[in-house]
Amino acid sequence: MGIYNRDYMKNGNSGSRWGGGYGGGRASEWPPVVKWLLIANIVVFLFQIFITRDISREEIVQQWGGDLPAGETITDENISEILSLRMPRVSIVEEWFKLSSEKVIHGQVWRMFTSAFCHDRYWVWHILVNMLFLVWFGKTLERMYGSREFLFFYLVAAFVASAAFVGLDLVTSGPLGTAIGASGAVMAVTMLYAIHFPRDKIHVFLIIPIEIRWLVLFYVIFDLHPVLLALSGDDFSDGVAHSAHLGGLLFGFLYWKFGWHVSDWWDSGARLLQSGKQKGSGKNKAKDGRRSTSRGRRQGRKVIPMPGAGRAASASTGGLGDAKLAAEVDRILQKLSNHGNESLTEAERQTLVKASERLKGDVG
Repeated sequence: MGIYNRDYMKNGNSGSRWGGGYGGGRASEWPPVVKWLLIANIVVFLFQIFITRDISREEIVQQWGGDLPAGETITDENISEILSLRMPRVSIVEEWFKLSSEKVIHGQVWRMFTSAFCHDRYWVWHILVNMLFLVWFGKTLERMYGSREFLFFYLVAAFVASAAFVGLDLVTSGPLGTAIGASGAVMAVTMLYAIHFPRDKIHVFLIIPIEIRWLVLFYVIFDLHPVLLALSGDDFSDGVAHSAHLGGLLFGFLYWKFGWHVSDWWDSGARLLQSGKQKGSGKNKAKDGRRSTSRGRRQGRKVIPMPGAGRAASASTGGLGDAKLAAEVDRILQKLSNHGNESLTEAERQTLVKASERLKGDVG
């Protein structure tokens, strides 16, 4: 899609909002990645509620045995008493999806991603707040960066947040923990949005207006303090994965700072993998080539290059096809739409000139 067809180019300034991004409105108008991430999180949440099992005797011993005085153990009578109570059921989906530092270390790497689709099924605010932030800020970012890039950004942010959680577990002396929630990935989305639109306002508790930059600063301080305590050796835990939040916030900042384009990483990896496969089957390709050549001679076929074909291929992959330049142009045009021509720096004006020249070259 061309940069001039971006939805936010057709809207006015963002201003103060309850949280809706550009192009808000009916769900059918939402960009696809945000919409499907929202649906996926809700579906998994419902699975967490309904796909459950009874707690086992072994799990009771594991969970409550450590609370007994030294030398004492849970007896069969204790277990029977516990089971006679209305015990919480175990979510099977959460068992397989939640982030567990111990299990990740032993190879269950998928949990680094799947944990971002689980939430506390006993506390609806957990999923509600995360999904509100995803919708409020994600819609604008997806339209700015494109659906494919935004999806890669979100998934990598979830992975980095999980890595931060596991990393803190490994460098501290406390027990290896578990975590669920999209908060890490959502924090990355919030950080990136705040960098682009620092003065946009959000209404906390739907009442108190606060600029998004101050909200992000609050999250940084709120999450950094417990992590520093953990690193200093204090046994502090409030049930919140602060390290995952910080990992997401840091990734969102570095993504903008260094102009990363995550989908390019995937494409580069795919090309390297394909190149490796081609080298591995080089002998077979050489044989196929000889057979193909002999067939061509028998049939009298001849390949004639089309005039200008190389130039056309170059034009299709160059110019504004440069993803990093396109993303930067998106950002500058957004700024222009919000704050007017006077807000642009000289470097930003030169970038627009450069993009315009490339566009003319591609079309010509």
